[in-house]
Amino acid sequence: MDDVKVRGPTIGLRWVPGWRSVCISGSLARLLGLLEGAVGQLVGLRLEFAWFNARTDASIIIGFARKPHMNERPAIDLLRRLIGHEGGILESGRPDPGWCCNEHAIVASLAFALTGKKTMLCDGKLLILTRNASEVFEVMPHKFLVDDSRNVFDSSISFETIRGISTDCQKPAPGAKILAGRDHPPIPSMIQGLKASPFSRYFCYTAERPLLLLPSSLGWVSDTPFGCWLTERLGSQSGLWAKAAWFVREAFDGSPPDLGEDRATMWDTIAGSTNRDDAVADALTGLHKQ
Repeated sequence: MDDVKVRGPTIGLRWVPGWRSVCISGSLARLLGLLEGAVGQLVGLRLEFAWFNARTDASIIIGFARKPHMNERPAIDLLRRLIGHEGGILESGRPDPGWCCNEHAIVASLAFALTGKKTMLCDGKLLILTRNASEVFEVMPHKFLVDDSRNVFDSSISFETIRGISTDCQKPAPGAKILAGRDHPPIPSMIQGLKASPFSRYFCYTAERPLLLLPSSLGWVSDTPFGCWLTERLGSQSGLWAKAAWFVREAFDGSPPDLGEDRATMWDTIAGSTNRDDAVADALTGLHKQ
């Protein structure tokens, strides 16, 4: 497939041909969403993407009531200062944008757990559509989070003026519409809808099976360039993700910590802080019991 250039930071994107899919109406989505929730409660299933849903820049979820949320922007800003790496080329030959989406998603999910908010880790992809019909971009693989109301949290994304997308009611992506689901409508229909809408772009997130993190995830070791940098600098990644999540939780609470000016100093401070594995494990266990 031909590579496609986009404005702003260079990211690993390529042209995607049209896909076959089924687009259901908003009223049907609402009905099916309610049925899914009722059945899920009866049989004890974990929430997954079951139907395609959409969120505008006003953070409106089709068929779901909104709950009050914390201000997530300070946490996104902190995550972006903590996690990132220069882009490069992956073993597969695809460009690596350096977003470090896996590390972003894991630390953010752990931090959300400390606040009592349940989020699910999604291993999927992101399609970006702009008003120019010839520009349809794919970022794959891509990790992101969804909450119980199926709002997307993606602190890693960098596209044009977008620097992270939050689940809260602030406008996370001005001029954009956020779409999320197990699959997406056919690309031609999305392009047609975009041209007829007041939006300048669509961000379409898809994933098959969002999962709640387990306490065992605290022992995860990143082998990305960023993870290798952490290991080289600090000697080990043991305990780092829970410690980082603890500070991000403070940012969620409205008190961003002062960890230093540069990324290396920030991680030195985190590594030297109190071990938080037990606290984060207890928070994750509590969410699994809900």
